[in-house]
Amino acid sequence: MDKSNPNLWGAGDINLNQRKNLYTEIFTRSIEKMIVFEWLNSWIEENKQILVQEGLVFSQLKKDLDLKKSKQPSEILKYSKDAFLVNINELAKQDNSLIYNELVSKINQHLIPETKITEIKYTKKDSTEGYENYLVSAKINGLLYEQKLYVSLRDEMKKAIDSLNNPKAQYYPSIGENQFKIINDYLTDSKNPKRLVIVCDYRSPMLSFVFFDSTQAHLVQETLPNNYVDFKMYEQGLSRDSLTIKIEELQEIGLAKNLSDIQKDSIIVGFRQETQSFYQIFKYFPDLLAESPYNDVDNYEPEKGYVRLIENIKRLSKGKFSPDEITDNFKKMYKKSLKSDRNFQYAFKLNGKIYKDSQLAKGKSKSKNVANFEIGYFYFDESKVLDLINSALNEQNIDGNYHQLNFAGEEDEEFDIKYIFLSGRQYRFLKENYPAIFASYLDDKSADMDEIEEKDK
Repeated sequence: MDKSNPNLWGAGDINLNQRKNLYTEIFTRSIEKMIVFEWLNSWIEENKQILVQEGLVFSQLKKDLDLKKSKQPSEILKYSKDAFLVNINELAKQDNSLIYNELVSKINQHLIPETKITEIKYTKKDSTEGYENYLVSAKINGLLYEQKLYVSLRDEMKKAIDSLNNPKAQYYPSIGENQFKIINDYLTDSKNPKRLVIVCDYRSPMLSFVFFDSTQAHLVQETLPNNYVDFKMYEQGLSRDSLTIKIEELQEIGLAKNLSDIQKDSIIVGFRQETQSFYQIFKYFPDLLAESPYNDVDNYEPEKGYVRLIENIKRLSKGKFSPDEITDNFKKMYKKSLKSDRNFQYAFKLNGKIYKDSQLAKGKSKSKNVANFEIGYFYFDESKVLDLINSALNEQNIDGNYHQLNFAGEEDEEFDIKYIFLSGRQYRFLKENYPAIFASYLDDKSADMDEIEEKDK
């Protein structure tokens, strides 16, 4: 669509910026004074032909729809051949498994009737950090699809009903297509340009389950202010075929062992349980990664931090980094008073040569103008240990370096750091194709791998 055409995107002389201001106003006005649908109806009347052309509604809409009486999106979308309506009042009385089974069955019946969906399951798992934890799954045309959910569908529907029953409450139900990711994953795999979008009314218990292509979804999101669409679901990069190719690329550069088709598909199913970037797939190859010893909260022993870090990461190199005489003075330093300067020293011997470094923790009495939580506290910077190891490997012309990878999601405030050992070729491939995986928040003092002679061409 051409957004520069005002007749395409707004009624009369209402331009896009004015409509965005109107959206803000919608959430601040009382229900009794709402006139948004008067504007919406005039917009639909003016652009009816475009809606028909875009496939949002049947041409029958021209004959049957009384725009003066229609106050909710469901009253318009019910005319679409790619939609069906659901009343949450009826569903909220059932348990989660029945709700999910009924909705997926309706999707199958009304939207993808030629598709075979079996073994629909909605299983509650152990709660995670105070959140509900569910695993939903189904076989679609014989292939397994799974998804993790952290909310109860039934509870979300009850909250939406409570909001509807409160005339002063804003109605913005958290029931959306993100809870039916398995359907959109299937549509991605089958190269269908449409995705499942759930459109909520402004104020009614009806939900519209609709198949939209991205243009149609943009039209709805621009028009209906309390509906959000995650357009990432229209991307093809995480289809089954694309993920299989990406896994095979990792095999070609030696980062993944040879896998059977069944093993590849098992990794893909697990990876797609949540929406995430491709680089997160490394978590499904545990032999490639090592944890920081400080992540093991239950067995946290700071005086053993250095030795355990070396033990954790040396296996990743497959014999390229096999140090002798791993030593440190951590136990002695932790016995000293926090008021004293403490010089934490550590060393290892590699192929007969000793490499050593230290990190200083200033004592309380000598640390002025420092936040209280930092005074006398020693933060062991593991990246400096990697720098020391990588310098030794480079000096001895050993092809490979250690790197810190950040597996935290885009919206996560914390970091999820793991370690990996990469040859020059492997590093260049990942840096070029998946740069976001590298923990760039840290000072990168390690040697530039691009300058290291590639020995495994």
